[in-house]
Amino acid sequence: MGIRGICLRNHENIVMDYPPILTIGSCRKRLDETLYGRHPILESKGTADTGIGFESGTPFDGENVIRTLDGIAKEVTRTIQAFELFFGSKD
Repeated sequence: MGIRGICLRNHENIVMDYPPILTIGSCRKRLDETLYGRHPILESKGTADTGIGFESGTPFDGENVIRTLDGIAKEVTRTIQAFELFFGSKD
């Protein structure tokens, strides 16, 4: 489970997206005061969602497994088709 789409307005009146909070262990997060200021204003509470995501520290950290694998499969298919066009199919 996680919370995505959180936006905060910092001390310089700049709206910034807050990184997704993945609730694997806890929802407690500390705000970087140098980035968000001492009293940031909440612009968007974000939305809660649930799904199966890649583990933290991996190349697709926190991304949805099904959507990511679907995207990789489509990209691999396009790559194979491009090679077939360039080198000709050996069927």
